[in-house]
Amino acid sequence: MEDSQTFSRHEYAQRDFWNNRFNEYKSAFDWYVGWAEMKNLIMRNFPVESIANVLMVGCGNSKLSEAMAKNQYHVTNIDISNVVLEQMAEKTKQEYGLMDATRCCFRDGSFDLLVDKGTYDALACEAGSEMPFKLVSEMGRVASKGIVIVTHGKPANRSGAFKEALEQYGEWEEIFDQCELSFQSQFINIVRSSFPGESLAAVVKTPEKLAQCLKEIAAYKDNKEVSGKSLRQTHCWVYIYKRVTSN
Repeated sequence: MEDSQTFSRHEYAQRDFWNNRFNEYKSAFDWYVGWAEMKNLIMRNFPVESIANVLMVGCGNSKLSEAMAKNQYHVTNIDISNVVLEQMAEKTKQEYGLMDATRCCFRDGSFDLLVDKGTYDALACEAGSEMPFKLVSEMGRVASKGIVIVTHGKPANRSGAFKEALEQYGEWEEIFDQCELSFQSQFINIVRSSFPGESLAAVVKTPEKLAQCLKEIAAYKDNKEVSGKSLRQTHCWVYIYKRVTSN
């Protein structure tokens, strides 16, 4: 699935959109994947004993930070939505800050590891915007050891842009791999494409529609087509950048 098909809503790059969304939907939600899907990649490339602190960029109401904390990572969270930060501060004891990730107030190399899951894609919804480039560039400035970016974008569409944004902040080793979307993310993708304009709650409450969505997910697992349709994207990409230090 191409980026233009997946992300066509310029509102995703706007603060007001997210404030309104978090006011309406207060339950925790993880875009694309959660810790279960990412754990092996992160712990293999950034063992907890080598990482003193982590900055979660565009944290939203994801449970990723909480899960990483349970695995002994010390996580600080930032987001542009004051609404979600207030909600999350009431739920967890982690550190939260209201901040535009493209213009952080942190000093160079303040955090060992920076993690972004979906923020780049949200900013990329604004056609012609320089914000995605600024986001990755700022991540390169603030990260002392490494960066993790989770996106729907394939290497042909993302790798070059990421490298260009990071090159001013030294040399980086790039690793990327596919990561299977969580059940929740696959289900939402199917609902949106099969029943455009209908809310998730409405589809879940309709037995016939719910069954159709579950059938399609099962077909994905078996690598089959559903009603003659080609399979939708079932994976996202995880890009890992490790700062190369000279001996």
